[in-house]
Amino acid sequence: MGRVGQLKDFSSLFDERILERAKGYRDAGMVTSVAQSADDGDLWHAWVAGTLGFYDVDIRIHRGMVISAACTCPYGQKHSYCKHVGAVLLTIVDRQGERDRRSSGDTLPDDASKAVRWYWHSQFPGGVSGDAVDVLDEQDWDAVRRVLESGLGMSDAGV
Repeated sequence: MGRVGQLKDFSSLFDERILERAKGYRDAGMVTSVAQSADDGDLWHAWVAGTLGFYDVDIRIHRGMVISAACTCPYGQKHSYCKHVGAVLLTIVDRQGERDRRSSGDTLPDDASKAVRWYWHSQFPGGVSGDAVDVLDEQDWDAVRRVLESGLGMSDAGV
């Protein structure tokens, strides 16, 4: 994910009830594929799981300010700032905070598999039954990796 500068407060763009629902969507990991356009660094695109499937969300952010937003959900056809747009903006803020924590010396790795291994070995230095592989099967590891990838925006390209 590219740099956007520090995203400024956008809460006034949303009805309080909509923003609370957006937080629920963000917390539930409903936001996926958040990406900044390579051609237009001000444009962001994401998919957000919703009631009727996945919705496309586009947001234009310039110098940390939200300029415009659009979502393919039914509410978004009449209003620019739906819960899906809010969830994407909250996710961008979370990822900025995560990036800031990493750059300030936090040693959490960038890819999901390394993060799981880092956590496992930091919490269980001697291992459990010899190693994590003895405790978690491949399906368990896939589930943990998906949570880290969607919830923390980690990639797994290096594994």
